[in-house]
Amino acid sequence: TWVSVSDIFSNTESQLLKPLGINSDDPRWDKYSERIKKVKKIEDYSYRMHILPKTMSYEEVTEIFVRVNSLGVKLRGSDLALAQITSRWRGFLQELEDLASEFDDNAEYLINSGMMVKTLVVFATNQSKFKTVNKVPLQKFKDSWELTKKGLRFAINFINQNVRIDNLSLIGSPFLIITLAYYAILKDERLSEEEERKLLLWFYVSNMKGRYSRGSSETYLDKDISTLKNTKSLDELLDVLRIHVTNFTVSYDELKYRNRRSPYFSTLFFIAKQKGVKDWYSGIALSEKLKGKSHFIQFHHIFPKSLLKERNVETRLINDIANLTFIGGKTNRQISNKLPKDYIKDLHDKRGDKLFDANHIPNNPDMWELDNFNEFIEFRRKRMVEEINGLIQSLS
Repeated sequence: TWVSVSDIFSNTESQLLKPLGINSDDPRWDKYSERIKKVKKIEDYSYRMHILPKTMSYEEVTEIFVRVNSLGVKLRGSDLALAQITSRWRGFLQELEDLASEFDDNAEYLINSGMMVKTLVVFATNQSKFKTVNKVPLQKFKDSWELTKKGLRFAINFINQNVRIDNLSLIGSPFLIITLAYYAILKDERLSEEEERKLLLWFYVSNMKGRYSRGSSETYLDKDISTLKNTKSLDELLDVLRIHVTNFTVSYDELKYRNRRSPYFSTLFFIAKQKGVKDWYSGIALSEKLKGKSHFIQFHHIFPKSLLKERNVETRLINDIANLTFIGGKTNRQISNKLPKDYIKDLHDKRGDKLFDANHIPNNPDMWELDNFNEFIEFRRKRMVEEINGLIQSLS
């Protein structure tokens, strides 16, 4: 039973409840009356107000804003840094929006992630932390902004065209873009074929192994920026990464029980795009750019969740990436909760052996049976390990 909030402040409880057929004898009266009182208590809330002298400069006001917002519900560091920069550089917000708009569907990601501001700070200070923002001369920021724009354009185009990722939200961390941008400017955007290969290797391994997705991500970013600044060497950058992740390849156990949120799953999607893997029914190559509800990319449980739950299969195995694949929305709905034995043969007759190879599916009808789910998972997991390691080794 809803009542207008404005009515609550202009009417008594009786005026609100009696028209609804609720009087003091009704068991709901006390409950609803208490709720109305809680809303009315908003009027008693004390809001803290800081009144600042008009003689204060905009920079001083911004400094107070940053200090106050370091307590309570914290704003992001990029928000506070942005406040400090815009206090001296009127129009900088428009600069950010103009750059983001160049990247269409990724514009919102670039703005919301705060990574454009962090990239600017990296180019201005050769480190990523915001603590020195208020000490950087304005002209230094303006000069660095030109480098930031060039670097980000290169990095995002590299990710779109070379890594074949159209949707930046699929990568593990926006910091990956910053390192690419920094290296591009160091090399004046001129990369040899060997450098391109090494940069791809660094990107795939860093994304897959979570280089910037663990704790102290800014510390890792600063280490990478420092390494590039001092050496301009991708070999040195790869050596630093190797110390962090130990091994560039992936093992069978590393993939075990990984779900759709794992960077290993997104890595498999990147590989599928590189190989031109197609939707099972439509034959359209997988892409985040597909238009229409029928073609939006979805992940599909090859063995249906509902049937596996009836067998009391543990959830982490049901949602293991070895039971998932990428298909279009319409195909996913058409397959629904059918068992592999009931739809894979028909697909094979239409699409041939490429269906099995591209999706790591065993060409053995016995493994499509529900009783052999564990064997099916083991087969696919091994194939996925081979697929990922094949990519890494081809770039090493």
